[in-house]
Amino acid sequence: MMGKQIASNRPRISAEGAPSSPLQMTIALLRRVGLVLVTVAGLIALFATVGTGVAIADDPTVPDKPGTPSLRVVGTDTIDVNWNTPGDGGSSILRYAIEYYRAGDDFSISKLIEEDQARPIRLSGLQPESTYSVRVAAVNRIGVGEYSDETSIRVIPGAIQTGTITTDSDDSDDSTLPRVIGQTNSATATEVVGDRLVITRHDKSGTTFELGVGWIARDGSSQVVVGVIRDSTYGQTYVIVRYEDSGKIVRRWVSPGSPLVYSIPWEIVNTRYSVPVGVVASIPLGHRFPEPNQLARRFDGLDDRIFAYDASQLKWRHIPDYPTFQALGFYWCNVTAADATFFERIVEGDPYPSSGTPLRSDYPNCQTS
Repeated sequence: MMGKQIASNRPRISAEGAPSSPLQMTIALLRRVGLVLVTVAGLIALFATVGTGVAIADDPTVPDKPGTPSLRVVGTDTIDVNWNTPGDGGSSILRYAIEYYRAGDDFSISKLIEEDQARPIRLSGLQPESTYSVRVAAVNRIGVGEYSDETSIRVIPGAIQTGTITTDSDDSDDSTLPRVIGQTNSATATEVVGDRLVITRHDKSGTTFELGVGWIARDGSSQVVVGVIRDSTYGQTYVIVRYEDSGKIVRRWVSPGSPLVYSIPWEIVNTRYSVPVGVVASIPLGHRFPEPNQLARRFDGLDDRIFAYDASQLKWRHIPDYPTFQALGFYWCNVTAADATFFERIVEGDPYPSSGTPLRSDYPNCQTS
């Protein structure tokens, strides 16, 4: 029938021309305020913002890389591991993965711990006299983050590390405080309760370790020897002992011919913890009971002369030059780094006469047999 209206599939428009659906009403409203047409996805994001008051965040990622962990020896087969909490990548950290391995091994040992577990984390059952490397990664619901840089430590019986210590001077009024045995820019040696000595290194690692202190009798014979250290600059090996008569802590040089090697096997003494030459030198040398032909030179460079102990004269004799040093059969690795007051305490004899022999370029620094 002419004039009959045909039903339309298009949305019905009101007399004001407004859209008949909520979506079209929103689009029209945005157009009226001068905004461009937005997509349906954009509107969904807008509604989410309006409804929650917070914009939708980016997708979370795995946690950030932790900083290099710190290690501390707390037993003959045990170390403590600690680290700072890294960024969580937008999703809470659930746990940490610790990976560690012994030097020379071709396998790793992993340990998972919960995020709320107290730190430091203790790793036990390690092989004594071995070096271990450790790294840590954080884990969230997305996955495992990047592992930290590795750090290493050597597990050494007799060199047990401790926590923070107080380093007070010898003239402290409080006799209960630890007494500083020696202190340099690189390290501090501090006496603690019991026959223990704490050495704290003032380097980037901030390493602190504890050495047992043995006793040495009035006649010079060793009763107990526990702590063994090596000069990290020159390589000399020492034991740290306390004189029986005075109680003074000193260091004794250990050589292949020393009676001390019967208390500590010679194959072990060269594998103990190394410390800066400064702190070794700041602990007085046990000059009252030197070994025959023991060698000494001031560590601070203010006196370059090398002295050898002549047991037949009971005196220390200056070696005039390096060719004579070689001719006498001495080795540089056996030169003791003496403290600054050493030459004020010793009895000096006549210098050795110059040998007049030429300098040997093939002469070894250390004894080879």
